[in-house]
Amino acid sequence: MWVQSSGTGAPVGEPLVVVLRRARSHRSYVLLVVGFFVCGFHVSFIGVHLPKHLDDLGQGEAIGAMVLALIGLFNVAGSLGAGALGATYSRTRLLALV
Repeated sequence: MWVQSSGTGAPVGEPLVVVLRRARSHRSYVLLVVGFFVCGFHVSFIGVHLPKHLDDLGQGEAIGAMVLALIGLFNVAGSLGAGALGATYSRTRLLALV
């Protein structure tokens, strides 16, 4: 597969393998990918195991659904808050803080 880009710094027609190899050598890219992996792992882990854990504790399905809904609600609020802060402060520093 070939990467067809212009204006991104990558030559037009550069093989995808070369682009991925170059990206893998950038520390900031690797840290960003690791951060996304950890975040996705947490969300998936909680979404899969929390309802069963609450069931094991004797809580009903409604409690599990409410807890997952609250997590989603705070996720949305946090995303909106981070976006608003990103309009005022350095997004790089906010991302590092998060």
